[in-house]
Amino acid sequence: MAYHASSLCFDTPLKETKLLLASPTFYPFYGGAEIRFRRYLPLLSKYSIESRVITGTPKAKKITQVHKSEPWYSRAYGDQLPLENYQGIDITRYRLPEKPAKKRLNVFQQRLRERLISSHNDTDVIQFLSPFRMSIIETFKLAKKNNIATVVACTLAKGTSQNSVKNFLDSYKIKKIYSAPDCVVVSSNEIKDYLLNHGVRNRIEVIANGVDVDFYKPVKSITDKENVKKNLGVRAGRKMLLNVGTVHPRKGTDLLLRAFKVIAQENKDVDLYIAGSRVDAIDKKISGFSDELNSLLSDPILQGRVHFLGLIDNVHEYMRAADIFVFTSREEGMGNVVMEAMASGLPVVVTNYLGFPSVFGEDTKQFMLCDLEETSIAEKTLELLNSESLASNLASSALTHVRNTLALNKSVQKFANLYQGLSAQAR
Repeated sequence: MAYHASSLCFDTPLKETKLLLASPTFYPFYGGAEIRFRRYLPLLSKYSIESRVITGTPKAKKITQVHKSEPWYSRAYGDQLPLENYQGIDITRYRLPEKPAKKRLNVFQQRLRERLISSHNDTDVIQFLSPFRMSIIETFKLAKKNNIATVVACTLAKGTSQNSVKNFLDSYKIKKIYSAPDCVVVSSNEIKDYLLNHGVRNRIEVIANGVDVDFYKPVKSITDKENVKKNLGVRAGRKMLLNVGTVHPRKGTDLLLRAFKVIAQENKDVDLYIAGSRVDAIDKKISGFSDELNSLLSDPILQGRVHFLGLIDNVHEYMRAADIFVFTSREEGMGNVVMEAMASGLPVVVTNYLGFPSVFGEDTKQFMLCDLEETSIAEKTLELLNSESLASNLASSALTHVRNTLALNKSVQKFANLYQGLSAQAR
């Protein structure tokens, strides 16, 4: 059977490939990589990819109140929970400790290795989602022993610290982990360069994240937008800025609030909506950051104009209602919410974060790129608020770009290509 790396091309009918997605967190966790693969897996079936998931219980602080009622957290650590099914995909879930992170990941890897030992040819390829610890290398070795191909997703480029010893150890860990699987998948050339700079010389495939352009789409008219706003409880006649992401230093929520203070002083008719968990309020490690945010929010200028939505399932509706999407992250993988906002017909203001991907397009054509400081963010946002024609042209160009180059089906086909090829090689 001939396999060609650039496209799905086989001289015999595709043999069914059995894919196991291994991730300590999956649904109902709202991480970017987990959400993407929730959309990919059902679509892979048309390429003869049969998908299953092995995962763990998410941390209770990172899921919605509805899911906290699940009877998961009364079980002993390591217990296998009843089989679940999500959109036709079987999910095997294990009870994991809430903390520390090392114990969570070690329990998960132990259960995964037990699964590999007891399985009987039910897996051809394992797709791993981060985060990882060095213990995952033993899992790679066991998979190889069982003729199972391994794929790791590297979704985030991390910055360096002022501690040279920590930087050395982090770089060593990155090189060891990402050199061990059969293939590493990254979402952009920028993250590929990040791995190469850390000495990774493994096979690295660049597959841009795909956005579901049938799900994320613009409203048809101004009237429709006003109706969506009304249904969401947005005050009539108000401009709506939207940010999506966990309230966290990495996401730049502090930059966002300081920038919005400048915006709010110049424009009395604009409000800010933030969709994402307020982990700052419960994570003691960032208590200082939380205090800073609360101090900002106490300013009379922001009273009643900043709305924290928490974890919500209808982000797409807020994107249809919003007037401008503002993304102020400091570090990201690709930032799927930026593409989703573009697909929803929104003009986008985005910071030049570590890992910023070139596939988003060009500054001032598909988005407004700003520096990692509040003055630049405020200036670019006000420029769009003050010019409807500029905002409209930017949004239209971004929508066309996403539909033509970053549609979900393109990414799914590339993943199917990869899985089929690795499976063929393993066989």
